[in-house]
Amino acid sequence: MSEQKLPRSLEQRIVIKFLVGENVPSAEIHHRLQQHYGEELISRTRVFEWCKCFRERRGRVENEPHYRRTRTSVTEPNIDRSDVLIRENIRITIKELGAMLSIRVGCVEYIVKYHLHYRKLNARWVPRTLTDVNKVVHMQTASRLLQQFEDAGNAFLKSIVTTDET
Repeated sequence: MSEQKLPRSLEQRIVIKFLVGENVPSAEIHHRLQQHYGEELISRTRVFEWCKCFRERRGRVENEPHYRRTRTSVTEPNIDRSDVLIRENIRITIKELGAMLSIRVGCVEYIVKYHLHYRKLNARWVPRTLTDVNKVVHMQTASRLLQQFEDAGNAFLKSIVTTDET
């Protein structure tokens, strides 16, 4: 008989159901799962929700079938157009983007966050990750600071002024 591979989340729900049947506390269940699954563990909130469901005598470990609307607005042309508009005006708002693209604000937020990986900083859109140019500049700056520290020692550290961002 061939062994079937279960999705990790389903496998974890089976373990949760078993441990709830053994009257193990939810926090202990989460701790045990964390030790075994590590980074692949479902969130703590989900563990506690599934524990509650199984304590209330839920029998199934599978997700209940549900209706989900397809994302018809999250398309490559809309993603590309959003990127162009943000690069043209880094202070553009989600509402303005939605109006220009004629799509819902929620879809624009999804595109900006999960496809373009931008975040809002001081009313401007900035990439969530550093570009190659940013990385080179950061490396050069760090190298210069390290060289100055090696040349001047503690006197260099005393010359650094730090302030609060506010």
